Amino acid sequence: MASEIAEVADEDLTGALSTMNVAGPMLERLRSGTRDCGARLAWVTLSRPNDDTAKPVRISSGTYVSPSFVVAKTPIRVAIPYPAPYETGHGSLTVFGVNNNLTVALSPAWQVSSDTGTATQTVIWHPVKACVKP
Repeated sequence: MASEIAEVADEDLTGALSTMNVAGPMLERLRSGTRDCGARLAWVTLSRPNDDTAKPVRISSGTYVSPSFVVAKTPIRVAIPYPAPYETGHGSLTVFGVNNNLTVALSPAWQVSSDTGTATQTVIWHPVKACVKP
């Protein structure tokens, strides 16, 4: 079953970029935001609700691999590029470092448990053609 990811709004772009590991031309594309057809970002929120031990997790979304985030009971929100071309409306996310229960807040939430430390989930989104070409 697929889960839905939420898009980062233009007003949240600066905060979203602070959670990512991007530089150079990719950073410039992301900074341009959605209004002028720049690359789009999505939010995911990570937590370990039944575990007091903070553990590192990374997310792979398309060719992007996030920095390591230490995840515990307190949820953390991180931005990722869409895992496939935005217009397709679907792709998959992979999390590394699961080792134990992890919740990825999507709709519906993805409850991850893996003995291998890696898990993949199909995700969907609803593309909106709302950019303005200069």
